[in-house]
Amino acid sequence: MMKPSRIRLAMVVHNYGLIGGVEKYTAEVTERIARHPEFDVHVFAHRWQKLSERVTFHGIPRISFPRSLKPISFAWFAKRALSAESFDIVHTHERIFEADICSMHGLPHHIWSKEIKKKTIPSLFDRSTSWVERRMMSSERCKLFLPVSTLLMNYYKREFDLAAKDIQILHPGIDLSWFKNVSIGNRQAARRKLGLADDDIAVLFVGMNFAVKGLDRLLEAVANIKKSCFRRIRPVIVGKGHWSRYRRMAEELSIADEIIHLGVIREGLPEIYAACDLFCLLSESDAFALVVLEAMAGSLPVIVSENVGAKDAVKQGENGLVVDAGNMREIESAFLAMLDDNLRARMGRSAFQTSRAYTWDRTVEKLLSLYRKML
Repeated sequence: MMKPSRIRLAMVVHNYGLIGGVEKYTAEVTERIARHPEFDVHVFAHRWQKLSERVTFHGIPRISFPRSLKPISFAWFAKRALSAESFDIVHTHERIFEADICSMHGLPHHIWSKEIKKKTIPSLFDRSTSWVERRMMSSERCKLFLPVSTLLMNYYKREFDLAAKDIQILHPGIDLSWFKNVSIGNRQAARRKLGLADDDIAVLFVGMNFAVKGLDRLLEAVANIKKSCFRRIRPVIVGKGHWSRYRRMAEELSIADEIIHLGVIREGLPEIYAACDLFCLLSESDAFALVVLEAMAGSLPVIVSENVGAKDAVKQGENGLVVDAGNMREIESAFLAMLDDNLRARMGRSAFQTSRAYTWDRTVEKLLSLYRKML
């Protein structure tokens, strides 16, 4: 009897297995799919970190200068490389000319450029990126679109005519084993290491773009409620951005001594989650923000803006609070509510339970179901 042929799957992404939300998402789902013997998995990427022997890699060049050629050249070289072989499914996580399945990890570029970056005149890079994106979104080949959040889905529906397309929200997940060694003892040790007193309220912020992620609003809220608060509030800042600017802002707000700035942390984040009391992300725009799920898995209640895609996981008043990023009074009211130890504990337990439903294995289970339906 002939052995049935394996399903040949091509994943397309600029960078695979490196730092970044898209990179992590693609690697997490791809490595899990590759464990299934029915799949022969290939990754088409410009740069990658090889995580197993189960995946075959294909290098995709791109022209980086002038910058406007980067999106067009990657799409063109990807098309040429993909057409050289035969695949049952081509699944892209980047803007390319066409694919069978298109995952969306960021806002439509036109909206990002105009509404988030506040550009009145788009650059050549903006124009070329939007051109590739429009070509992909209008491709007859792509029948299935997978935005990572309801927020993102609504943006794409606003920008493109997707009436004839199948749209399925496919949330990212988390690896719950990441938190298996976190305990009360770990929490106490982690707090001591950060210099936190028992009565301090540690507010965690994690983000790789301070300006877009709303760090200024967090610092302003802390400064305002400090005047009437009987507890010491300590912002714990993890990530990368123009730190000197925010340091000056903290000094002007007279809260510089309260801040614990940790910079980029590549290992040990579970202990940081364990040391803190709540998590806050007041982004101007965030397609999802995986750190929100990680905070929940670390039993932290969350305060997120309505512009964060991960609000899909937030049950208002149960495991966190969703606020208007432009309403400082509402943000400050949320912080004041979270000063209640009993409320935070109750919300933290609920957040932990919520995180159980958002795992990479569940994400892959749904994705495999979509693949098989398509085949």
